[in-house]
Amino acid sequence: WLRSNFLKEGIITNKEKKKIYIDRTTKKTNLNLQRIITNEKEVKECLIKNNFIPVKLHEIKFSDQVDLFYNAECVVGLHGAGFVNLVFCKPKTKIIELRSLTSGNSIQNISKKNNLNYDPIIVESKKIDNSSISNQQGSYKIPINILLEKIKNI
Repeated sequence: WLRSNFLKEGIITNKEKKKIYIDRTTKKTNLNLQRIITNEKEVKECLIKNNFIPVKLHEIKFSDQVDLFYNAECVVGLHGAGFVNLVFCKPKTKIIELRSLTSGNSIQNISKKNNLNYDPIIVESKKIDNSSISNQQGSYKIPINILLEKIKNI
C-alpha cells in the first residue's frame, strides 16, 4: 500500500544512486534512555570518506524521504523507526543495520519482505546509566573494521 501510494509521483529513477547514513545525533527525546553510538564521530567519518551522505530524517519532508530511499544504493543506520522507509527501496538495496543482540527483527523482516540485501552489524549494548535496559536501549560501539568490510564493494 505504501509503495503504490507514494512511489508514483515525483520519483526520478535516473538519479545518481545514494549511499545514506541515518544520522540520529541531534534527535531529541524525552526518554532518559536511548540508543547511542559511542564512537559516532568515527563511524560518520568512515562513512563520509566512503561517499555516504548523513541524513537527519526528522529534518526532511516525507516526500524527500521517499525519494531518498527509492534512489538509495545502501542504507546504514542505528536500529530505529527511520528504517520504516526501507519499504520505498528498490529490491537488492544493501541495508546495514547497527543493532544490539537484543533488538527485535523488525528491520530484518522489512528487508526480507522487500527483497533487500540485509547485512547487520550486531553488537552488545551497554547501559547508559544504572537503569535496566530494555531491548535496543543503551550505548553501542561499532567496530569500524567490520563496517569497512561491509561497505567496501558498494
